[in-house]
Amino acid sequence: MDIKTMCTANNKGGIGKSITVQCLAEILAFLDKKVLLIDQDPNSNLSRAFGNLKIDSEAVLEGRILPDEKEWNISELYNFRLTKREEVLPLIKPTQIENIFIIPSSKRHVQTIKKMLISGSSGNMETILSRAVKSIMDLFDYIIIDNPGEDDLMVTNAIIASQLVLIPVQTERNSQKGLVEIVSRINKLKEVYDLDLTYRAFIVNVNPRTTLYKEYVETYIKIIPEYFINYPIRPDANAVRVLDSEKPISVLDKYYRARFVQDYIKLINGLDILSAKSIKKLKSIMNQNN
Repeated sequence: MDIKTMCTANNKGGIGKSITVQCLAEILAFLDKKVLLIDQDPNSNLSRAFGNLKIDSEAVLEGRILPDEKEWNISELYNFRLTKREEVLPLIKPTQIENIFIIPSSKRHVQTIKKMLISGSSGNMETILSRAVKSIMDLFDYIIIDNPGEDDLMVTNAIIASQLVLIPVQTERNSQKGLVEIVSRINKLKEVYDLDLTYRAFIVNVNPRTTLYKEYVETYIKIIPEYFINYPIRPDANAVRVLDSEKPISVLDKYYRARFVQDYIKLINGLDILSAKSIKKLKSIMNQNN
């Protein structure tokens, strides 16, 4: 399968979904790929990371006024069901990194699902994003969707819109439970919507040399033997600095030697979505780190 659309999914927040999207996007952009990011998280970490976060006024947050059309984001895509090409294009913003574009999020996105349900509008609310993505898919080499740490309508939309779901997990019991829940949701949606969809789980924030890691690798392989990939993301204070920063930081510009960047390079190489030419170019970063 030629993978072009991806999303992250995990019912837990703070597990590394946004930093995963940021790193993969920057690596793909380095490989001269045109990448669209879709930020579905009201926390807007991805929008902040790429310098596209707009602060909503109190009047907008309270629903007394609509935001200026120039600042419409993922919230309006859902609220107004913007699924046609000419409707979606104005939502796409350039970032400070060449080849990376984004449909941003903001705090008002917290109310999106509630507004959709209250409106009682007809039609399938689970395929809004999929239809929007299909309308502009030919403009990008890759489209990556970042999700909140929830199991809600936004995540369902993202899964249906994707060909590959990336599931970061941790070495803890709750992560096992969460993985089973996510995989169950993916399989159900695959059946209902006849999706050409696959998924991959990988462990984050872990030292791969520990006994604990090896034990959880065995556990996850038993749960999803064909879909777990052994490309761990090690703990790294530099990744925390990126997430905590109040200004955009290019991970390949500032932290290309950092452990977490090296690990994401190995991860994307292991996802089998790159051409031989891209893999060869990717080795140039890896060689700099050796």
